[in-house]
Amino acid sequence: MNYCRKCRVLFEDDRCPRCGNRYVYTPEGDDYCLLTEKEFPWSEALEQALKDSGIPVVVNSAVVGAWMTAQLGVRFERSRLFVPYACLEQAKAIEQEMFDGSPL
Repeated sequence: MNYCRKCRVLFEDDRCPRCGNRYVYTPEGDDYCLLTEKEFPWSEALEQALKDSGIPVVVNSAVVGAWMTAQLGVRFERSRLFVPYACLEQAKAIEQEMFDGSPL
């Protein structure tokens, strides 16, 4: 498993699939990794569930862009949620429990 510190994603190849970076690393426990990208309000609900479980989470809400959000409203906003590598499996389980197979 490799890790791109610029994009904060995990992957199998020797090059980041997002930015093409060849400087990849083995992830460490405190490296923040992309968990998922969700639309509002689902991103907010997942963020709260992660925090309630004691998992640190960093949210990047600028996926759509400030101008688009200002024009169209928060309902079109998408957020990327990042968690420490050490918590990634637990965070994936919480996300799966919340969104897979359950009616929204």
